[in-house]
Amino acid sequence: MEQAFVVVLIAGLTIFGLAYVSMEGFSTDEPENQMVLFNKTVGTIGDVTEDLRTEELGTFTVGEGRGEIQAFRSDEETVSHGRIFSDSLNFQYNASQPRNGTLSFRVIGREGSGSVYVDVNGNRIFEEPMVSDFSGTGTDIEVGQSSLSAGVNNIEIGTTKGGLLESTEYLLEDIEFEIDDRKYHERRETFSMYTHEFENFRGAEVGFRIPADASAPGEPLEIRVNDNTVSEQSRAQGEYTVNLTEQNSDLRPGQNEIHFLTSGQAFYDIENAYIEVGYAVTSDPESQTEEIQLSESELDFVNNDDTDEALNFEYVNLNNPNNLQIDLNNESYSLNPQNGQNTQALDEGVLEENNILTLSSQGSFRIENLELVSERPQE
Repeated sequence: MEQAFVVVLIAGLTIFGLAYVSMEGFSTDEPENQMVLFNKTVGTIGDVTEDLRTEELGTFTVGEGRGEIQAFRSDEETVSHGRIFSDSLNFQYNASQPRNGTLSFRVIGREGSGSVYVDVNGNRIFEEPMVSDFSGTGTDIEVGQSSLSAGVNNIEIGTTKGGLLESTEYLLEDIEFEIDDRKYHERRETFSMYTHEFENFRGAEVGFRIPADASAPGEPLEIRVNDNTVSEQSRAQGEYTVNLTEQNSDLRPGQNEIHFLTSGQAFYDIENAYIEVGYAVTSDPESQTEEIQLSESELDFVNNDDTDEALNFEYVNLNNPNNLQIDLNNESYSLNPQNGQNTQALDEGVLEENNILTLSSQGSFRIENLELVSERPQE
């Protein structure tokens, strides 16, 4: 009886052992589908400072009263005299009590040998051949009180023909006619924003001074930028600044307009007005290099034919240009990442046991959650 029990026990253990071996040989665990080979928050790369550019708007008045009234302004105009057709610049000003005026412009282009002329109310007050002036302040032409009259005044800027069969053309910039007169008046000026300033914008302000006993602030002084009201309040003697943003001013690359105005019998004397634009500058472009070592098991996983490798990272642009150079061993990738999550696929076979990864840009940027991953695509 005891011998039979031993035989049964041995048989049972044998069957259990075979079953255990069978279960070990046929594991139900699924293979790993992804490996994170490297993970790091890199931080800020590149030194960023702020630069300022100031554009002067000048001294002027707005409102009801005597002042230097901006009768006409244009950023750029062309006047010409051809063999058949001519094209001059004509504008009018309705004066109340005019004294004298100043017409100013700058020549930035010329073809032919003809002269620039200025006629005021049919009388020629200026005629001279002119040359391009890219570095100077332009030309000021005085318009005397005797040339002006109460009511409508007609001003014409044109060019003479030059040679017998020759055409003449002048390209004029910053054309402005100011006149000393007593009537309600406003002030419009333009200021530039360059592309690099707009892309790296940090803020802007309008500044000006109102001297003592020079104004009658019965109504608010309103300031508009690109037809958006950025300030509207009564101003006494003092120095003032008004902050401008992309949102409250609709700022844009190229030309922007600022408009000073008031209403009723109010009168403001505005001195030393200016626009100051702040923008970021990358003073010292930098790069970040990481050494990445893969273990034998990681390298075996990467070298499988059914895996794809990629760099995932969160990117924040701090200062343009918004480009990123990724060098990994002997391969290079150039991209323009977006703020937020980005993925750069890697070429097959680029990863080795010892890897050198370098991130660089001419701008400044921040990298967070940089991951080097290898994964099997989902079927």
